[in-house]
Amino acid sequence: MRVKITKIICMTALCLMVLAGMTPVRAHALGNPVTFTVNQVAPEPSLALGESEEPVFLYKLTPADPGSPMPAGSMADGYVFMVCGSVSIDIGPLYYDREGVYRYKLFQVIEDEDPGIVYDMRVYTLEVHVNARLDAAVVALNEDGTKADLIVFDNGEEAEDPGTEPPTDPVGEKPKPDKPGSGSSGGNAAPGGDGGIKGKTPKTGDAGNPALYLAWLMASGMAAAFILILLAKRRKRKEAD
Repeated sequence: MRVKITKIICMTALCLMVLAGMTPVRAHALGNPVTFTVNQVAPEPSLALGESEEPVFLYKLTPADPGSPMPAGSMADGYVFMVCGSVSIDIGPLYYDREGVYRYKLFQVIEDEDPGIVYDMRVYTLEVHVNARLDAAVVALNEDGTKADLIVFDNGEEAEDPGTEPPTDPVGEKPKPDKPGSGSSGGNAAPGGDGGIKGKTPKTGDAGNPALYLAWLMASGMAAAFILILLAKRRKRKEAD
């Protein structure tokens, strides 16, 4: 039901915007029509949460001076319009019959806030410079007064808190040896961030016991000699047969 209502609202808004674009604001000498191109970036619907429609966002255009031209369908306090999904739309047209500079504010309006969305709350100042021939040029300004190349509202998803991730289970994990030059001095290292498991510093050949190595070599030699004797006996038996 919610999906159908959202689709109906979006379609109705688009139809009203098309009709508004076909209806002139003034009936007498008018200059070239002016439109404001608004770009929106919106999060994709989450199928895992049962969302099949793109979210809808509301915006408002307000004039700095009460007598400034406004799009058709404007109210006394401004012009409110909605945008669905990641799109670019044109607001207007606006017609000017007098030379001058006309200023507007454009910003986002939040009525039903979604906790999973980070709303772009920047405010643009739009200036329409109209010359004596009624030719108009639009200048968009950021909040700090710098010129904006595009009017963009970037509404993103709320970032997940990394602290809410479940901790890894250290059971069964082998301790990692300390890196050379890490300041460890042999023996067991102090408990670190791996769940309190103690790691052992690897020993070099100089720290071994020479007697132990000698015994290991003698045992290996005896085992090799025993294997050679068995092989020689088997060969003699085969030759005798």
